[in-house]
Amino acid sequence: MKIGGSQPRGALLDLSSLESIVVSGAPSSPETFAWLYRYVKRDLWGHLAVGGTEICSGFVGAVPSLPVYAGEIQARLLGMDVHVWNDRGEEIVDEVGDWW
Repeated sequence: MKIGGSQPRGALLDLSSLESIVVSGAPSSPETFAWLYRYVKRDLWGHLAVGGTEICSGFVGAVPSLPVYAGEIQARLLGMDVHVWNDRGEEIVDEVGDWW
């Protein structure tokens, strides 16, 4: 979006009623969130959702009662036993790693 110069603001768009945008597939960078807050809406609930097509559900995603941190996934979704590991195979929390 940033590289392409996209800017959705303008006389033709009224985004005042927009409450949230879901970015899916993988964690987005803090720059993506900055772009959303700058060009779409400052008080937008921008959040991430990562799902599993095979199970027709989401693994991790958004929780309205938790704060949003740019580029981070908020929480495991209900009923999901999701964990993150580092390169040494150790389970980690509040660090970057691989999840499954």
